[in-house]
Amino acid sequence: MIDAAKERYLEVADRIGRSLCRDALWDSRRCTWLGWTHEAQVNGSTQMFRALGADLYGGTSGIVLFLTELYQLTQDPLQLRCIDGALNQALSLHEKNQANPNASFFSGTTGLAFVLAKAARITGRHDLYARSKQLLLPLRNQVLAPIALDVVTGSAGAIPALLHLSAVLNAPEVIDIAEMHGQHLLVNAVYKGDEVSWQTSSNPREPHLNGYSHGSAGIATALLELYARTKNEDYLKIALGALRFERRQRNSEIGNWPDHRIPPSGVKSARPNYSLAWCHGAPGIGLARLRQAQILPENVEIQEDLEMALATTSSALARPWKNGRANFSLCHGEAGNAELLIQAAHQLQRPDLRQLAEQVGENGIRHILQEGRPWPCGNSGAGETPSLMLGTAGIGHFYLRLVDPFKVPTILLTNPG
Repeated sequence: MIDAAKERYLEVADRIGRSLCRDALWDSRRCTWLGWTHEAQVNGSTQMFRALGADLYGGTSGIVLFLTELYQLTQDPLQLRCIDGALNQALSLHEKNQANPNASFFSGTTGLAFVLAKAARITGRHDLYARSKQLLLPLRNQVLAPIALDVVTGSAGAIPALLHLSAVLNAPEVIDIAEMHGQHLLVNAVYKGDEVSWQTSSNPREPHLNGYSHGSAGIATALLELYARTKNEDYLKIALGALRFERRQRNSEIGNWPDHRIPPSGVKSARPNYSLAWCHGAPGIGLARLRQAQILPENVEIQEDLEMALATTSSALARPWKNGRANFSLCHGEAGNAELLIQAAHQLQRPDLRQLAEQVGENGIRHILQEGRPWPCGNSGAGETPSLMLGTAGIGHFYLRLVDPFKVPTILLTNPG
């Protein structure tokens, strides 16, 4: 029996899902959406309103993920129709880009393969399992770019998804692809004393990053996943070096890790800047530490980092709501930060964290939905956008996590099955 609060959360997710189905643009058996995206320009980037790509982060695959998780709770045939149409579109776009394969989870092939496998299980379209495996096997021959290392665009995102899919698809050969990416991370590791880090920026003069999406937390987690599966001590050794690199940058007074993408302002001695998001800062590092603690339960420093990340994130989310808060997105908004609390509440048996995550959900209902405001998305104020990591599909996914965190697993931390 679903309680009243969970009924509210499901209604919010379903309302978002119905809006997405309403706004889908159809061409025969394919559908897509228009949304705001960042486009690189000579002097930085600009916002563009355009048809979505195929990827999980900002494209049709991410919307399919949300609609699929929603469909298992609603059994809405309109949502199923959009799932099929958007998958057809994503596969069509993938076919056009085969000359330039990208194995990454959030922006490439493993993300689409992951969504296909999930849709196969939930919708009963078992032919999608074979399609998922068909996408993955050509990755055995991919030449990996030295810069393709992190969770969002490179090997660190691909590895956990590949390990998960090897089990789901009963395809042990996919583990070999994961190991190829693990070796890619080892080869491109940079050593400084007992610390290990990676150059994930295209600008070699920029500092190496900590954090989950582009830094050492996400890469260390991927290496530990490989260690847990293969027992190869090389993965463990480098992962521990990455944790030392990150540990020594933590600011216990602030309760966070510096965001080196943002240079210190003013004089040379100015203090570094800090972000608070899944992509950079305590919420994402906390999620990484949750998974790392499962693999290395005796590591005291991982536990200490986790407690600091939980305290900092909880304090930020407990502040009274003010209209105009930056955004509600998964990547760098309220929903993504609350994901740490949802995951930790289950893993650590902390109902207080679950209550705080629910408070975030109630804030969204009371101050955004009921006031008729558009959902504030993670695109610098450009407006509502339908995507998973920056937009309404991700916000809907957050509300599904509040409904049933067991049936709807986190997408911000892909654990092997």
